[in-house]
Amino acid sequence: MLRLLTLLFFVSTPVFAQSIPLTCDIEIEFNSTGSGIDALVYQKIMTRIIETPAVTEKYITNIGREGDRTLCLKVQEDQLGAIYEDLKAQIPEESHHTWTHIKSRDGREFKTREAEGLVRYDWQRD
Repeated sequence: MLRLLTLLFFVSTPVFAQSIPLTCDIEIEFNSTGSGIDALVYQKIMTRIIETPAVTEKYITNIGREGDRTLCLKVQEDQLGAIYEDLKAQIPEESHHTWTHIKSRDGREFKTREAEGLVRYDWQRD
């Protein structure tokens, strides 16, 4: 543990600062509620991102063990609205699996509703 702390102490700040930008033009969160993320939605969004030249930078942050992740996108300024709307269109209004959340730097935001009757395992109670 001491070696790790020593290593972190000597690593310069710019190395960390270059990894992930402080702000994202568009941020998309893929949640997992015990059974992984909605892989179909993730695939649709990744395909659109790859096909869109106005997306200038892409960062993926993995969280947890079930596939939770956040995409951080930098886009050409004049394309922010169009790209946001295109990516939002890939996300269903309602999900029988789990939620996906998209938000943009200019304040737009959308989160999938959980379908009526969606059953969750309550690990703290069961």
